[in-house]
Amino acid sequence: MRKDRFIVGSFLCGAMVAMGAMTACPPKSEGPDGPARQTTGAGPGASTRPVWERLDDQDPQVRLAAVREIEADRSERALTALAARLGDGQAEVRKAAEEALARHGATAAPALVQALSSTSPGVPDQAARLIGRIGPSALEALRPAAAHRQPDVRRRAVELIGQWKEPAAAELLLGALGDSSDAVRAAAIPGLRAHRAGPALDRMLEALRLSWFGRLHSLIAVLGDLQDPRVAATAIEKFGSTTNTFSLHELLSMLVAADPAWMDRVAEALGHANELVRSGVLRALRYDAKSLHRLQSLASLMEDEPLETWAKAERSRIGAALRSEKAKQALAQLQKSVDTETRHAVAELLVAADEKADLGRAERDHLKSLERAIAAISRGKPRPAAKGAPPAPAEGPDQLVILYAQLGELRWGQSCPVPQVHGLCVATTRTTIGKDKGASVTKAASSFVARRPAMVKQAKAAYEQAVKTWQDGAVVEKIPASAPDRVRRIARARHYAAWAQFQLGEIQLDELLRPSAMPGVRVEKPKGAAPTAQTKQLEAWLDAKRKQLDQAVQSYGQALDKVKATIGGKERRSDFWSVAAVARKGQLFELFSRLVSSIPMPKGLPEGEAQKHVEAFKTAQALPFRQSAAKEYLGCLGETDKLLRFWEWGLVCESGLGRVAPDRLGAWRQTNPFRGIRAPRPAPKQ
Repeated sequence: MRKDRFIVGSFLCGAMVAMGAMTACPPKSEGPDGPARQTTGAGPGASTRPVWERLDDQDPQVRLAAVREIEADRSERALTALAARLGDGQAEVRKAAEEALARHGATAAPALVQALSSTSPGVPDQAARLIGRIGPSALEALRPAAAHRQPDVRRRAVELIGQWKEPAAAELLLGALGDSSDAVRAAAIPGLRAHRAGPALDRMLEALRLSWFGRLHSLIAVLGDLQDPRVAATAIEKFGSTTNTFSLHELLSMLVAADPAWMDRVAEALGHANELVRSGVLRALRYDAKSLHRLQSLASLMEDEPLETWAKAERSRIGAALRSEKAKQALAQLQKSVDTETRHAVAELLVAADEKADLGRAERDHLKSLERAIAAISRGKPRPAAKGAPPAPAEGPDQLVILYAQLGELRWGQSCPVPQVHGLCVATTRTTIGKDKGASVTKAASSFVARRPAMVKQAKAAYEQAVKTWQDGAVVEKIPASAPDRVRRIARARHYAAWAQFQLGEIQLDELLRPSAMPGVRVEKPKGAAPTAQTKQLEAWLDAKRKQLDQAVQSYGQALDKVKATIGGKERRSDFWSVAAVARKGQLFELFSRLVSSIPMPKGLPEGEAQKHVEAFKTAQALPFRQSAAKEYLGCLGETDKLLRFWEWGLVCESGLGRVAPDRLGAWRQTNPFRGIRAPRPAPKQ
């Protein structure tokens, strides 16, 4: 009957139009088959096509009419179709869809949330804006988006949830801090900071106590500057539950980045009642001071003034914290420890912070202790322990890897008769070359110093033994699967094995650079004939150097590839030394490019075309190495950001990229905006 009335009505309307009584039939919102017909509109077949097809018509007027036809429809299909029109190429159509969805309010939230994952330009942004206008009533609809498989959808959802103060919003934001995406974790920070005064604070403190490091970065960004004794107590306790030295260093860096006052609080924790906390704090401060000292010396060598100034200021901050009364009392107690490793760590910390300490004596005592421990474990006997010393770690091949690596470090340090410059045996002096506005202008002049051959040999043997012990497979196989600390022991041994492999690359680097020069560096004349004006002789010299370079690069690469372990069905490597290896490869290529550029002009070569030819040859030979350095530095920066690991090597890569390719550093910063917590960094030298 209904269909008959529709046909009759359409027939009468058509007849009246034909007689001139009507100009057009009115549009129908509903026909016998639902909202499928339109009696007005442009385009072929516009009056007979379903409205869902007309929404995609090429004619914007047809699309606009279709939007208005369904604007009051509250069905899921209609709301989804309206959300899709938020990216329409015609402003009038977009506006009509936006106004219709806004009138639907919370009813449109599910469709708008679904639109967050749209690939159509403009749709996700417009959908997010409309969800924001809906307010907290859209919270439940956003839950699925906060767990979406696409990180960008999760990030948008978290940014929206962060606008609201409801307890449910705080829970979702706290969950987002455990997200695998750096961007999602960072998006949760501003919203959670608004919940610090509410009941969510207890949940945040519990998360801080239990968190893994990816989540910890964001939690400290939320809580680090909050003057609450519970935050301080929880963060300090974290030093006692973290075993990896570089994670401890990161924890310190994160805290100080959130609030500089943390340096004083951490230094005072050297006297903490918990022995594990004391040990963790000591290791963190020692590594921080040593890494800053290395960066300062490297910046001086490379004449990178901003980096040098920043590192010097950070070292001064550590020194000031160690001079506080509580810290001095704690250090005095630690220096009386019967454990040689503790005394050695205290001495290294004080020297790196420019404080007084008898480092030589501490090194000798620790060296004897390491040699005794290695001999005892190798013989299968219990390790000797001094009275009152902390319990020795579980013995086995994993402990041997660690001991050999530590022995190699001591011997390698002793092989250089002067303080090392970021691992290089270099003596640096500054000479005044003039004055600028009353201030002296100095120039750095450095020379590579020959290492003690016997010590180098012993260091190399210790490093090789550490790597061999790891590669024999005994570490993973001989630690019982039931051991409660099995994963931690394997991870620690893997870290030291990677370190030892990295140091073998350092020995290759030393051999490469020892007889060679960088700009501003004086060296002894290498044995053999110096390069002459003949290009063939110069090429032969470069070929010999390239072979040494390849060997060093290969050794660093092995720190990434050889030192791995399968734990829990997943192959794992040492993140720290993997990043360090990439950074060092970048330095290798940069130093080699400088070496080539600084080849002296052959004596007696006449000025003019002959010298221009040699200069052009040197420039052409150096360019590929600069390009390779830039590639490695970029890879290093990408890896540090992906891992959320901001060690000293990230600073090395950033300053290095600023030297070899400042334009690429600028482009990298534009496309990789920082979204996490990171220690303050100096601007690169332009």
